[in-house]
Amino acid sequence: MLEDYRRNNQSNFMVEQMVLIDFQKLLQSMQKDMKMYPLSNIDDTYDASSDIPREIFEKVSIEANEDDMALQKKIVVATTTSGVAASIMPDGRTAHSRFNIPLTIDNGAFCNFTKQSGTTKLLRASSLIIWDKATMTKRQSVKALDNSLHDIMDRPELSFGGKTVVFGRDFRQVLPVVRRGSRAQIVGASLRMSYLWGSMRHLKLVRNMRAKSDPWFAAYLLCIGGGSEEVSGDDEIRLPHNICVPHTGEDSDLDIVIDCIFPNLDANMSSKDYITSRAILSMRND
Repeated sequence: MLEDYRRNNQSNFMVEQMVLIDFQKLLQSMQKDMKMYPLSNIDDTYDASSDIPREIFEKVSIEANEDDMALQKKIVVATTTSGVAASIMPDGRTAHSRFNIPLTIDNGAFCNFTKQSGTTKLLRASSLIIWDKATMTKRQSVKALDNSLHDIMDRPELSFGGKTVVFGRDFRQVLPVVRRGSRAQIVGASLRMSYLWGSMRHLKLVRNMRAKSDPWFAAYLLCIGGGSEEVSGDDEIRLPHNICVPHTGEDSDLDIVIDCIFPNLDANMSSKDYITSRAILSMRND
């Protein structure tokens, strides 16, 4: 149980409190009391009997770094469309998981949480909601969140029930998946086509912080995303030789790729920053 909670929280104290609260609920279901056993006490602040929902407890348990302390210990719900992006966020959850967005959705849909749920209490208590990679989701999913926030906040006249929502977006990235959809249908499903788009304030980020140490690569990405990079007759882009690993057809090719992407792997495999800063992607044409 400790390991399960430690996946999303590095604070030993908070992890211990989560487990103790689970023990307390289990014992209470059997008409027993925590005091009957040699267990640590539950901090009064997070005592389950104080009616603090699990969702809020987990949020306030996250240890913020110094750069985030300007948020003044307010509750921020951070989500993303991509599961990969969620895995590198503190307490990372996809938007579909956090908001219980139904898989089959239309313009009038709501999220699958009730007014009495822990998710509702978390959203009411939050000062900010962040949804990254929003260009990858269908506009109907955003509409479902808008509908649900109208309902739980009782403020139908305001977008998202008056909650401040920040969407991270880059339309150069993958757009929503529309099964067998045409280009027009894919564009029509995007956030850009939502009625909410006109009420959003648009802030443009112009510096690629992740690639700031490699200005050539940052500029090259912009050329590809902006459509100015030269393409072949099949609408394909030829990568420069200096960023490619030669293919010889030998069995050693895989080892060469690994050594190129993960230099000195044996010495660095225990470093989280080293492992998460690089990856080998494999694609299949089935």
